[in-house]
Amino acid sequence: MLEKTKSAENIDTAIDISLLKNYAGDYAGSAAYFNATNAALDDAFTRSITKGIASVIGNENASDYAGNVYEYMLVNAFNSLNYYNQGDLKEALVEIRMIENKQKEYINKYGELILSEEEDSTVAKSSAASLGINLNEYKNSIPRNANTSDIYMDSPFAHYLAALMYLQDDSGDPVLHEKEYRALNPNGASLKDDFNIPYGMGRLDVIALAGKIKERIEASVNIPFYIYNIPELNPHLKYVWPSVDGVPDGNYSVKVSVKNGESKKLKVVEDFDEAVNKDVASKAKKAFMRSFIRSTVKEGSVVASAIVTYNTCKNDLLRELALIAIGPSINAINLTETADVRQAKYLPSKVCGGGFTLEPGSYSIVVEYYRGKELIVTEEFENLEVKANSITLVESVGVAR
Repeated sequence: MLEKTKSAENIDTAIDISLLKNYAGDYAGSAAYFNATNAALDDAFTRSITKGIASVIGNENASDYAGNVYEYMLVNAFNSLNYYNQGDLKEALVEIRMIENKQKEYINKYGELILSEEEDSTVAKSSAASLGINLNEYKNSIPRNANTSDIYMDSPFAHYLAALMYLQDDSGDPVLHEKEYRALNPNGASLKDDFNIPYGMGRLDVIALAGKIKERIEASVNIPFYIYNIPELNPHLKYVWPSVDGVPDGNYSVKVSVKNGESKKLKVVEDFDEAVNKDVASKAKKAFMRSFIRSTVKEGSVVASAIVTYNTCKNDLLRELALIAIGPSINAINLTETADVRQAKYLPSKVCGGGFTLEPGSYSIVVEYYRGKELIVTEEFENLEVKANSITLVESVGVAR
């Protein structure tokens, strides 16, 4: 259905199509979409770093979608699974190396951009003063400034997956990725047993995709402003920014059982809901400032003529009509001001991981997904081959079902 929409070539929709194809087991189709999307995302993300996060002029939803930084990282992680699931470890590792390049080249630049002082803040404060608005009076109603804890600097999942991939190949450094992963998520799924497989034994590891990522919503505040010395005129303008619903999507957990064998609860590798929280927090204040500037510019152009009429007309009726005309103009401005809440909507809420050290042979497993105590998805895998001194990696999906 998404492929038939006009937005299928948009980056956010294309990522969703890629993900859904992966979840459906169409790994080749998913890889084709991801490859095209990665090129578009790379170009858009590079331009966004060069030019800034978004344009001040015009509605932000009309600008090209540059992707969110975690999406920029995760396109290659999921595409690596596409190739691995087709038995192509070589191409899976190509995607891992793309992630490594992105980690080095872009993420630090992105962090610097988020925390940098932009001209928008100064312009917005100047605009506010011209309207008789003290933004400090609204500090509890508008987003806070971003800080270093809001920056999504790296993906624990990408490092976790890279370590597992490189343990099956000697072309990379699994120890380095394990250290990076542990630094990002010290209480997450452990890779210790994968690094210490007893001779003659094998490992069966499960990467479980649980739930569906939380989505952005629009937040707004209406602030009155005052035009010159016209006491009768006290309109409100709406200012917007992206936010997230405060209600958690679900307390997801995953249990894996080897038939006629042991069971264990998987630990979280990466919480993508938290990635959304960070991304929104890093962008919200600047989005508000840009909204403030946009609305002020629009207000100035549409209200100016009414003010001139009000100040020059001696006819009370015409003066009253001038005031009446401002109301619909302000409403029209408010209707056009919308926050940019675009994102890929079919990433999982969480990625969980873990596995079993087993004797070589054929195994069947059951993966159970829970929201709280409620069992919501069950997935079974039959005839999984575990080889001596090797890792067998299984992708399980509990997303969007």
